[in-house]
Amino acid sequence: MKAYVVGGGIMMACVALLVSLRGWSGEEGPTSSGPSAASPLSSCEVPMSENYIEGSSCTVDSGRLTVRVSIDGTAQQWLAYGDWDPRTLTVLNRTWDTNAWIDSGYEFTVAFDLQIVRASKRDWFYLAGVSDSGETVIEKWKRKLSSVPAGGQPIYTRTELYRGTALSSIKAMGVDPDNRFLLFVHGTPAILSRMDLGSGHPISFGIYSASTIPDLESVRSMFARQHLVLGRLWTLDRVQAGSSSKSVLIDSDNDTHFETVVGLLDYVVYINTYPSEDFSDDFVTIH
Repeated sequence: MKAYVVGGGIMMACVALLVSLRGWSGEEGPTSSGPSAASPLSSCEVPMSENYIEGSSCTVDSGRLTVRVSIDGTAQQWLAYGDWDPRTLTVLNRTWDTNAWIDSGYEFTVAFDLQIVRASKRDWFYLAGVSDSGETVIEKWKRKLSSVPAGGQPIYTRTELYRGTALSSIKAMGVDPDNRFLLFVHGTPAILSRMDLGSGHPISFGIYSASTIPDLESVRSMFARQHLVLGRLWTLDRVQAGSSSKSVLIDSDNDTHFETVVGLLDYVVYINTYPSEDFSDDFVTIH
């Protein structure tokens, strides 16, 4: 794990701390190593004072910088991962101090190539990637709040939830804000599947296909918000040239089962049908 601090737009690498794992449930704590350069986070020109929803991102030297948490506009947490080092996850914490952002970050090494990283609240991360043998690996990271080692580096308990080939070619991953399940768009042709985060982590494959959700292949982001009238509302966001269409899944009583599926909506129709003021919680901003 590498630790660094950023201030005034200048990034300084500090002591490198490296821990690797493969297929286990355990904890990461710091072990000393030599100095190392930090990831190129500063090249991402995103207005970080804004409150972005989960899945918002920008390109950082062939990688991704994804917003995780925004707190009252004065503190944020970002996750960065990408082609500069597919086996490194950077956790970047930003605090607003008078007239500038003060950044501190930690880099964690994993034993597979990262494809998607998502989070739930402030202290849970979910990682999806591919191992050297071509298997899909899904991990859950939970921060240990009661134990912070010298220097303030966080410790995460890592649990492998899945390793295999049935859940392959993952295009999008969504995290239930209550940490009960994960959603995946994966495979060719694409289907939407669900992993229960209870005992044994069973997977329900193909709960929806392109016959119910058109152009499922293009979905790249899934996130939940709480609607004042409709209840728990999931948005499936697509990446398409010249457009940004949406699909919607509605779980009105938050019992983890979707009663309504809205297959395809143009972006303008979507924001008019589900305006931001109709939501009470985006599960990203900490109130």
